[in-house]
Amino acid sequence: MTTPMMLQWATCKAQAKDALLLFRLGDFYEAFHDDALIIAKEMQLTLTERNQVPMCGVPYHTADMYIDRLIQKGFKIAIAEQTEDPQTAKGLVRREIVQIITPATHFQSSTLKDKQNQFFVSIDAEKPAWGLAVIDLTTGQFWASSLPSEEAVIDELCRLAPKEILTTSVLSQQEPLFFQKLSQYITYLCNERQGIDTASSQLVLLKHCPEANLHLHSPLALRAAASLLCYLREELSLDLSFLTTLEASHLDNTMRIDRSTLFHLELVDSATGHSLYETLDRTATPMGGRLLRQWLLHPSCQIQELEQRQETIRKLIHHPNELHQARKSLETIRDLERLLNRALRRKLQPKELFSLAHSLAGVRALETALSPLSLFQTSSVHKLAPLIQSIFETLHNPPPSKLGDQETIQSKAHPELQALREESRHVVNWIAQYQERLRQETKMKTLKVGYTKAFGYYIEVSRGQAHLAPSWLHKTQTLVNHERFTSEELAA
Repeated sequence: MTTPMMLQWATCKAQAKDALLLFRLGDFYEAFHDDALIIAKEMQLTLTERNQVPMCGVPYHTADMYIDRLIQKGFKIAIAEQTEDPQTAKGLVRREIVQIITPATHFQSSTLKDKQNQFFVSIDAEKPAWGLAVIDLTTGQFWASSLPSEEAVIDELCRLAPKEILTTSVLSQQEPLFFQKLSQYITYLCNERQGIDTASSQLVLLKHCPEANLHLHSPLALRAAASLLCYLREELSLDLSFLTTLEASHLDNTMRIDRSTLFHLELVDSATGHSLYETLDRTATPMGGRLLRQWLLHPSCQIQELEQRQETIRKLIHHPNELHQARKSLETIRDLERLLNRALRRKLQPKELFSLAHSLAGVRALETALSPLSLFQTSSVHKLAPLIQSIFETLHNPPPSKLGDQETIQSKAHPELQALREESRHVVNWIAQYQERLRQETKMKTLKVGYTKAFGYYIEVSRGQAHLAPSWLHKTQTLVNHERFTSEELAA
């Protein structure tokens, strides 16, 4: 017999499709049926059974660790949360899928590398031509390009090393050998969806990126880009409002490095840990590390650009004091790209907001250090000074990693907040004093005063001493080993 709870699970599972569903039940995320079999095997968890239904679970407060490991193994994870308060819910608590996590959309993963992009790539084709679109959701980068052949696509995908690839159902059926060949070089999660025509792709892109110059892209590149946007929004329910521009990839202006050269010259990866990238990388920021990596994978063929880089290096070498100050400033800048991106998505935690302010202050110091060399273009970063100061004056130093861990906002930041905290401390002190006074008056050493959201403040006494309770204590609840009371003074 199917219970109402399992019917609710089945509804969520239908929405999750090929993702493993973690279903919130109290303090645990539970998995059922085939999902339970997979998760128990991959995570070495105990597999149990109820009404002949396989199940396994993980505590919600440690779920991130298990999700990280499952994502590393190439699985998608759907999270179904309780979306109403169990204390006020009538009947079965409502549960809904609130997030679908995939390898390229896992922003909080411990495997997210500071100096490496996390790409999600979409491909479309009308052979011999191919269209390719690339998104890094952690930095907000979004570009599209065209490639002339299947071999060129494989070479480019080997350079990008995407976590996930989106393709059309038709292309997947028509080109199985392409995906088999690609799997020999990189590890990725493949997703399929119905293709989109050129006219529809233009409408999708113009609606999402009104200022995009679509004439810079081929129809195939536009189809790949629009398909990727639709998949992320419709299938994964992601808010993509922070992606506002579609850039044109400048692959035509860079040297094409085939996959054989990439691997044999060990440009960015090496079994010995001595790739060209690892040897050259002395960058002080994650953004610089990612940029250097892309320069090595896509060397510029533009003489003017190369000469400009050389001129910048020449100036820095001949001005060692400015170079020293610039590097000191860079060392105070955290991953500004990803912090700003999280800010745009309203996902910043207090500690990250503090890091963002420090990083913006570091950019101001960097601009000051390099101003004698005229290396900074016209900048308005000085206008951020009031914002930076406001963050420092508002947040505790250091702030907590997550909201709720401890006090985040300084009391002096707002008079009302300061008054509320003083009142709260007064209440805490009063409760402690009241508890001690009751113990002395009633001679009940086990007496304690506590609080729950459901019942408010209470006076709790062990069953063995409950008979000592005076008549002015009114019983409110009986537990296994304790009795709970209230008093007129406490209720007031």
